[in-house]
Amino acid sequence: MTFSPGDAATMCAAKGETLCYWPQYNGLVSLPSIAGGHLSYVAIIFGLKAVMANVEAPFDPKLAMRIYNLTQVVLSVTMAVSLAPYLLNGVFNLNGGFNKDIEFWILVHYGSKYLDMFDSLFMVLRKKSDQLTFLHVYHHLTIGAIWGLLLHFGTANGTAFYGAWINSVVHALMYFHYFITSFGIHNPLKKYLTQFQMAQFATCMLHAVLVIFVDRQITTPWALLQLCYHMTLLFLFARFYNADRKKEKRSKRIE
Repeated sequence: MTFSPGDAATMCAAKGETLCYWPQYNGLVSLPSIAGGHLSYVAIIFGLKAVMANVEAPFDPKLAMRIYNLTQVVLSVTMAVSLAPYLLNGVFNLNGGFNKDIEFWILVHYGSKYLDMFDSLFMVLRKKSDQLTFLHVYHHLTIGAIWGLLLHFGTANGTAFYGAWINSVVHALMYFHYFITSFGIHNPLKKYLTQFQMAQFATCMLHAVLVIFVDRQITTPWALLQLCYHMTLLFLFARFYNADRKKEKRSKRIE
């Protein structure tokens, strides 16, 4: 069953369920679950960081990280391929209707945000605290919460597929980079990964603007949230990218 444009949110609300097609998983996107999961992330990461400060030698979970990165690649490719058909409806699937498959894969995408948190865990175990930047923590602490809220309020469907699709593509490339470089393989395209991430945020901002003026399913407040959120990510990633390029230039001069 596919809801017609404009009726999706109304029908979900009438059913008294947060997930339109998968109500058996409502508990996963309840407000306590979303808040608890993300607060636990902060507590575990910074608690473990304090513990590791008293440990002389860092852990080296190289095999676990390789398995993790490869798992992320497979999962990200699966999500991207499963959501790709909706690109045929004008790329952003504006007014494309709500359906069971989109909601399912966005739910899977939401779950993958908890898997992403292992990035921080590996950083702490390896005593790479310099990588645990504000950008890193902010990104992991907020993106999953936003997807959880969209699912909780029954709006993670229709045109919302685009954010999950483009993020899955980015993650497939990013974790593949991590996987191959763990074997000492140089990736000459590394610098383009951050550029692609920033391009992702720019397209999501464009998407949000189009949703405000064109889409009749996702309400304006949700589109504004997407617009403002991706503006913060674009700013933070651009600042990181510029700092990284300056650091790279200084290293070349020293060499």
